[in-house]
Amino acid sequence: MTISLAQIAGEQARQATQGGDETDPGATSAYQIEGAAATDGRRPRIWDTFAATPGKTWGDESGDPACDHYHRCVDDVAYSNLMHAHRKTGGPA
Repeated sequence: MTISLAQIAGEQARQATQGGDETDPGATSAYQIEGAAATDGRRPRIWDTFAATPGKTWGDESGDPACDHYHRCVDDVAYSNLMHAHRKTGGPA
């Protein structure tokens, strides 16, 4: 079964609205996390162009692979949920 990012985001939003003070917010930059720089018809964005310009990033690295959340989103969400349970209980989930 394939799960889309929209389905995951919808489920997270549903859980957040029902979770009250039990939810821990988090945020990050899409460019640092997303990966899949040339997958499924994705076209270059401003950060792709910036990072491809020599001398603009440390070590001339780009965000092309990033953390590859695009391909690992199901595992990332499961890990996030595991970490949330760990923080709530003070121990392994």
